[in-house]
Amino acid sequence: MTILPRLITLALLTLGLAACTTIETAPVPALDEIPRQIPPAETDLSAWQVPPTLGSFHFQGEVSLDDQPLRLLRYRNSDGTLLDLVLFPFPGGWDTMTPGRAVAGQYGQQRQDMIERALRHGAQEVLPLMETLAGEASLAYPMARGRLLQHYSSRTLVTLMALTAVPPVFISAHITGPADQADPLDEILHQAVIDFADANASAGEQVTQQQGQ
Repeated sequence: MTILPRLITLALLTLGLAACTTIETAPVPALDEIPRQIPPAETDLSAWQVPPTLGSFHFQGEVSLDDQPLRLLRYRNSDGTLLDLVLFPFPGGWDTMTPGRAVAGQYGQQRQDMIERALRHGAQEVLPLMETLAGEASLAYPMARGRLLQHYSSRTLVTLMALTAVPPVFISAHITGPADQADPLDEILHQAVIDFADANASAGEQVTQQQGQ
């Protein structure tokens, strides 16, 4: 089974990240329904543009790995809060899934990786909360969103997660901050992902056309 979010975790560790309307609950597909052992299509991630700002966040830099198909973009705002976006291609066979199932499947895998990472960094408990899967007016694929409440011995943090797709690329993002800032951070992340996807709507179309030639 192709699990690209584990590549995301590797890139996040490379950067040394800081411990970062009710809608239908996001389903996670059964493992036996996920395509296995199919390599992803060749995708030029460099075709995706990097906006210099996303709301109050300013672009700081990026990481791309020569031997792994992902691109990590880091943004920071004036108070030091980090926003990270990761681009990675659809695993082989995932383009045959419905948009909702594809997004939910990738979100579920990434959520598990983030939980494991928080536990490795000393979290005593990690609670997934408020997970939703909803359509967005400007996006062809829905967006999965959720929160990971992390209890440490001396503090409580929350990681806001969001994932959508501009085929043939998934866009994943997260922000980590104080638990009492969960609501404003969630809205910031939501809008940042929409703005990034809107800025790259044509990139997905161009790459898809190139792959079909």
